[in-house]
Amino acid sequence: MSYSEELQKVKNQRRKAFAWGFGLVVAVPTIIMFIYCTMIAAPIYTSNSKFTLTVEGAGAIASGLEGGIGSLLMGTGGGSNAAEAYVVKEYITSQDMLENLQKKIDIHKIYNDEKSDFWTAPPHNPTIEELLKYYNKMIKVRFDDKGGMLILDVDAFSPTDASRLANVIFQEAEKFVNARSDRIQGDSVKFAEDFLKESEEKVLEANLILSKFRNKTGDFSPSTTAQGVLAISARLEGELVKTKTEMATLSNFLKPDNSRIKALEAKAKSLQAQIQSQSNRLASSKGATLADTAQEYEARKLLSEFSVKRYGMALTGYEKARSVARKQKKYFVRVVGPTVPQESLKPDMLYQVSGTFFISLIAYVLGGLMISALRDHIRT
Repeated sequence: MSYSEELQKVKNQRRKAFAWGFGLVVAVPTIIMFIYCTMIAAPIYTSNSKFTLTVEGAGAIASGLEGGIGSLLMGTGGGSNAAEAYVVKEYITSQDMLENLQKKIDIHKIYNDEKSDFWTAPPHNPTIEELLKYYNKMIKVRFDDKGGMLILDVDAFSPTDASRLANVIFQEAEKFVNARSDRIQGDSVKFAEDFLKESEEKVLEANLILSKFRNKTGDFSPSTTAQGVLAISARLEGELVKTKTEMATLSNFLKPDNSRIKALEAKAKSLQAQIQSQSNRLASSKGATLADTAQEYEARKLLSEFSVKRYGMALTGYEKARSVARKQKKYFVRVVGPTVPQESLKPDMLYQVSGTFFISLIAYVLGGLMISALRDHIRT
């Protein structure tokens, strides 16, 4: 065999290998996908919705976008829109949501439709984890950063099933938002309410202690009584000084046994006795004195006044907490949808077939390059 004949034989072998490889790796998957999309695949209908969250007193926070079960925008604090939206997004795709939906609507029955095909049908007798995986395959939730929106696409094998499921999802998401909002409101108000009740109890307790002390001492205001005693003592001392001054003046020209001087001396002794009596009421080394009683009274009175001021602060804080809580109330509002689709947009035959073709072609080219590289490596 000549060199040219041998070279032609090698070329023919390579052409056959290319044809077989291209046919098996590229053409066959593409044809199978074409047959599946045109003859086997069940039509899938997509229901779109848009929802938004409003805060009482602040109006609508944002508008919706096509798609989804909703967007949660403004949180209880500024700048928390995205965080709140992602919380709702996670809830919609969670097992808790699926279990709540199962109580109202049989997810497996909806998708285990005779119209479904082998590829899109749910697993037979699935576990909750398998059903959740399938549920998240048919329910797509997206977050729009620009609009601050959550967008939900609900796929089903009939338009009514898609719309019905989207409605139930909205109801459950609304319950979730309301529960979170009520809890946030309740927690903030409850703290202020508990503080108010505690302050009220402190006021009653302090007043009761003060009342018992007054009953025990028999004096409504020992401080006022002490001030009165001091005033009396001051007047008596002034009178004593005046009497002694008069005595000293008269003693210059009257005899000591003069009746007038004797009378002034008696008056001075009486004044001194009264002053001593009043002093003993205020301070003494024997038993409780008016000064001690007044000091105890002032301590109890100060505690009572402090508890009243504390109660006033607690009442003001409670009213503010209620006012703020009302402004933090969130409402999950339906803007558009869920829509009832009239046309099946899935599967997208052009997208599926062309996608299969290009992926298979890339795999074929990369595989061929790897095989060629291995051959060259073996030969060397």
